[in-house]
Parts: sequence; C-alpha cells; structure tokens
Amino acid sequence: MSKNDQVASLEDLNKKLERVKTTREDIELVKGPSAGMGYAFRLATEMAAALVVGVGIGWLVDTWLETSPWGLVVFLFVGFVAGILNAYRTAQRINAG
Repeated sequence: MSKNDQVASLEDLNKKLERVKTTREDIELVKGPSAGMGYAFRLATEMAAALVVGVGIGWLVDTWLETSPWGLVVFLFVGFVAGILNAYRTAQRINAG
C-alpha cells in the first residue's frame, strides 16, 4: 500500500468517524416535551444500577469471606457514591448539549 493510498484511507476513516459522531449526538440529545422525563429516568436508572451492583458485590463478599454485614455495608456505600458520580457526569453531559 502506497503512502497516498494510506492517506486516502485515513481521510475516509476520518469522514466516517465524523458522520458517526454527529449521528450519535443527534440521537443522544433528544429535544421535545418528554425530554426532561427521559433525562430524569436515565439519572434514576444510573443511580439504581450502581446501588444494585454495590449490594450484589457486598453480598458476594460477605458470603465468600463470612464477614456479614460489613461487606454489604461497605459496598452499599461504594455503590451509592458510584451512582451519584455517574448521575453527576450524565447531568453534566446533558447540560453541555
């Protein structure tokens, strides 16, 4: 493959990436009357998923190491913090768009 072919190939790849980025941004930032409810549901889901994962890991640690209830308590807190951080980052992206 010659240098000109490589440059052309990279330019084609760059064009494709730009199309995908703009399409993704258009899909991600929905406007309209129900957009606020969708954002709220997304934030609530982010927090709930992190809590569920934290509780699950805590329960597994307690079962494996027989440290009940300390693993559950620690990972519940870790899941709560992770959920808050995920929701904050998502809210920042929504505000930026």
